Amino acid sequence: MSIAVNPTMTADDPGQIEPRPPPSSQSLGQDDFMTLMMAQLKAQDPMNPMDSHNFLSQLAQFSTVSGIEKLNQSFVGLAESLTSSQTLQASQLVGRSVLVQGEGLVFDGTSGAVGAIDLPVMVPDLTINLYDATGQLVRTMSMAGQGPGLVNINWDGLDDSGEPLPAGRYRQEATGSINGEQVVFESMVRQQVDGVSVDAQGGPVLLSLAGGQQITLDQVREIR
Repeated sequence: MSIAVNPTMTADDPGQIEPRPPPSSQSLGQDDFMTLMMAQLKAQDPMNPMDSHNFLSQLAQFSTVSGIEKLNQSFVGLAESLTSSQTLQASQLVGRSVLVQGEGLVFDGTSGAVGAIDLPVMVPDLTINLYDATGQLVRTMSMAGQGPGLVNINWDGLDDSGEPLPAGRYRQEATGSINGEQVVFESMVRQQVDGVSVDAQGGPVLLSLAGGQQITLDQVREIR
């Protein structure tokens, strides 16, 4: 004999079958796991009970999964806390100058520009070349016997003939010899922090510099 199931039938109608509601969740929690384990204990064959090692293995597996979930939640909370802390630190840098990697000097036409070079050893013949936006060499500065460590470069905005140059973007290049070999050193520039950007998707906090560059906090070498 077959029974036709009508979804509109209720449990009050005799001989009728009420459809089972769909499960509200696809995941099992700790209470669900313990309920299943107790049902497993009650349903096992008393003449051939399950090995206790199997129960311990199941408990260990569940504990591992539960521990990983809690660890992930802790990492999410830690990441949010670090982002808030970095945002607070970055906001305090607005209006201050930072030293970052780069070759581009921004000259405002009056106050000159400041850069720096990080030398691994003492360089007897350090030379700083400055180029304008067209790539033309406009100034050469000799700085003998510099390093090791951070060496500041202060450019007064004048060319080799002592004439003032117009405001704009310039590029610095530092060269020198180490053990008789000519080397081009990594340049750094000092720029003012104009603002702070926070990524809504959880990305790093970014500092917006006066020269248009955006950097992360770990790229800052020095703060003034």
